[in-house]
Amino acid sequence: MEDFFVLYTASDAINLVYKIIGKTLSLLSDNFLNDNEKQKQIALNFKEFYRYSIKKKIYTENEVNVCFENFNWNFISDSDLNELKEQFLKNCLITTNENLFLEHTYVVEELNKIYDIALENTFVIDKELIDWEKTIKIIEYRFLAWIHAKNLKQDKDLKEKLVYIMTNLNNNEENSYYSKYNILIESLKEFKKFIYDYDNGTIAPTPENTKHYQRAKISINGLEFMKENKLESYVNYDEIMSQLQKLPDNSELWDFEFCLELNIRIFFANILSNIITSQTTSVWGAKAEMIRSNGGWNIKRDKEIFRNIYIALTQSKEKIGNLISMSSKRLNRNRIYLLKILLNKYKNKIGDELYNQIILDSYFDQIDKLIKYHEAGISDSLLSHPNEILDGFNIKLADALLDFENMTRICDALIELDSTLISESKGDLLKTIEFIKKISDIEHF
Repeated sequence: MEDFFVLYTASDAINLVYKIIGKTLSLLSDNFLNDNEKQKQIALNFKEFYRYSIKKKIYTENEVNVCFENFNWNFISDSDLNELKEQFLKNCLITTNENLFLEHTYVVEELNKIYDIALENTFVIDKELIDWEKTIKIIEYRFLAWIHAKNLKQDKDLKEKLVYIMTNLNNNEENSYYSKYNILIESLKEFKKFIYDYDNGTIAPTPENTKHYQRAKISINGLEFMKENKLESYVNYDEIMSQLQKLPDNSELWDFEFCLELNIRIFFANILSNIITSQTTSVWGAKAEMIRSNGGWNIKRDKEIFRNIYIALTQSKEKIGNLISMSSKRLNRNRIYLLKILLNKYKNKIGDELYNQIILDSYFDQIDKLIKYHEAGISDSLLSHPNEILDGFNIKLADALLDFENMTRICDALIELDSTLISESKGDLLKTIEFIKKISDIEHF
């Protein structure tokens, strides 16, 4: 039983922090001071919204704004929501010059995030409700995932990689890219002829012919990304290879926009190779339909999130810094740091010595360690050895930090975990722990 209690304590510590953040944000607003029930609802909503923002890996101010629109707010009016948004932006954002796209971990997180978005879009029944200009299409995600998987950085090795990718498409003579390309071209010719004959009355509008006619038009219209390029040329193997061979060996000398377009051409050649087989009698299939029905084939080159991830995956750090400009406002994702800032603002607003700063900082530093152990996945070893001291942090003692029914136990554990607190008075210790208990009680104001 003790093993499971340790895991519960870590989870409870995280919840404690979220409750304090939610309640303090509610208390900092002057608009709801005379309505305790409203304060409670706002605290609960703030708590869950911040938790949701962390879970969804929200970073930028723009993402916070979008998140506000998409979050399921409970018992909050539109006018109240404006106040909540103002409070959150004022208190929970930090200013930094850091460019997150220089960090590979962040870029991969963003790539995973847009995969989730693209996947969620596939479950929307009425696709007309989706604004494809503001979200991610499957084809856009797949292109970026392909760039990442192939490690297609615009460096001295890119040309060789692209030549290798194209060459591999023609390795199998019986099922070569040429044969697949010809199937595509012939299929599209048949579609165009069928549409022409149907429109001119040569083909009778029977139910079966009408269904084929509609599918043929969808197939032709789906290739909107070819508006300025003839399809026959855009994915032609010999033309792509000829262009590649003429380029400087070092792709760092290539124009950025040109390189992006070339990558997209080669990506579509790969898509074509994957979708069509030598036995295919039509370009229709499950893979093609999945792309067509979820935003189509048109990759929006200027879509901000698409472009930023592409830049981060393909460019040098210097070019990333030059090509991507980020808002200096970011969500404060350091929960303990945010909590301390909010409590200090509340303390200044009340104008009273609500707690001892040294004791409060020490308490939440210990809570922070407990949370970090939990989130780092060390819980398995903790369950096996609950009495061990890991990296100087006594996990078993940490259990006592959340026992608000026994203030003395918390004080004793805190002093044992941080010996510098031995000089603090018992009164200050109890006062600070009592304050933490009260500020974490989200049910009462």
